[in-house]
Amino acid sequence: MAFAHTPNPAVQAGQQLRDGRLLFAQLNCAACHADAAKIPAKGQGMPELGQLAPLLSGFSTKYNPDFLTEWIADPHAIRPGTHMPKVLTGPDAAQKAADIAAALTQGEAPKPGAKPKAEDSLAGGALFANLGCIGCHQRPDAEVDGSPSHGRIPLAHLSDKYQLRIEALAAFLKDPSANYAATRMPHFRLNDEESTQLASYLLLNGRMIKRKSLQGDAARGGQLLLSAGCLNCHAGMPATTQPALAIVQKAADKGCLASTPANRGTAPDYALTAPQRAALSAFLRTDLASLHQDVPAEFAARQIKDLNCVACHDRDSAGSTWAKVDNESRKLRAALPAKDHVEGEPVPDAPVPALTWTGEKLRNDWLVKFLAGKVEEKPRPWMIGRMPGFAHRADGLALGFAHQHGLPQQEPAEAAPNETKVKFGETLLGNSGGFNCIQCHGLGDQAATAVFEAPAINFVQSNERLRKGYFARWVMAPTRIDPQTKMPKYADPEGMTQLTDPLDGKGAEQFEAIREYLRTVK
Repeated sequence: MAFAHTPNPAVQAGQQLRDGRLLFAQLNCAACHADAAKIPAKGQGMPELGQLAPLLSGFSTKYNPDFLTEWIADPHAIRPGTHMPKVLTGPDAAQKAADIAAALTQGEAPKPGAKPKAEDSLAGGALFANLGCIGCHQRPDAEVDGSPSHGRIPLAHLSDKYQLRIEALAAFLKDPSANYAATRMPHFRLNDEESTQLASYLLLNGRMIKRKSLQGDAARGGQLLLSAGCLNCHAGMPATTQPALAIVQKAADKGCLASTPANRGTAPDYALTAPQRAALSAFLRTDLASLHQDVPAEFAARQIKDLNCVACHDRDSAGSTWAKVDNESRKLRAALPAKDHVEGEPVPDAPVPALTWTGEKLRNDWLVKFLAGKVEEKPRPWMIGRMPGFAHRADGLALGFAHQHGLPQQEPAEAAPNETKVKFGETLLGNSGGFNCIQCHGLGDQAATAVFEAPAINFVQSNERLRKGYFARWVMAPTRIDPQTKMPKYADPEGMTQLTDPLDGKGAEQFEAIREYLRTVK
């Protein structure tokens, strides 16, 4: 963050190729323009390649057919930035969309279900704020009061999409990846009550649209699912009528890459911006060999952007969106009846950990489980937020974080803990001749002795989570890494502590003794 540079044309050209390569994968271009000689087999090469779009199942029990018709006709009008293209053209495009909707729902409208309740909506609004949903998504009523979007995804259409049917939306919120393994929507491990409350808030605060329904023909819609190429992305069926990849590579301002409707013809419309078209065109002019390989550090960089990690976390000099919309979060929490804070309960204003140091901080084996949502106990019990799971990306993302810091996947094997150091470390943790760390930190089943607001991270988790090098740097000067931390600095600029015994007050040795002791605690 301290350095600047003059833009380098070669670097800019390289970044443009990377952007085009990512678009090629995200838009699933190879689903229609296949070439076994140039595109790696599924599961090989670039991880984002070959990811199927959502499964087209159960629509008759979930979605409003009239909304589906509108979505299929022009998805970008409802959700700007979606990877779903507009595939229907001509004066009868709306009727074709109704036909496809009829095929997907088999002509059935969702049966009436439980209606959302106002009291659940208030609790759901607080959840929307406290889980960080508000960092990625606009509030469903944001269009009414004109709140700044900050690039967030609009949600006002959910009431219309689910026709106020709470069961379908609650089921999706409980497991977003059930019908779409590659979804960017995080898994928060919501329980039944939480999913009902959150769904109630989203549905009661959105908008319903009164339309003149178009009667669709399911048989025609079934044929269109094939001829329009829908099943190429959604079911992995091989393309039949689209131009071969070699032809697309030579095309200029035609088909999907066209800048005007006239040049696009009947090709899908991805609503590409001029820079996106230029990036995709530049990549297509290469031999596409880079699709056969991938670099974990770059995969992590792409996923941080794609998953919008900075919606909740600071990273380097980029502040989180969640912090920028804190006034909206406060209003949602304030709608609930006021209650006194109980010591040990989460607090709304606790800072979210920055992503800046993640790769050098966390052990790969623990980080994989954490990113996949498989760490049961919350490391920071004082935080009101909850880290969601991204199971589909956890392995590659964790490895990429480590490689971004030049570190290997696994920590080097260590010898058994030194018994003398273990004894010193146990003393140094305590309140008799030690730093009294156990005042704030629990130690396994032993609770912290004097909690203020909420306990700090349990020391057993520290041992499971932290890489050795990061632990050593952190304990010497915590505020150098995180200026907001409440962890005090015990060593002076020369690395000496106020405890002259044991180890002659040498902070680095004393802190290493503490780590040796923590390695023995289960």
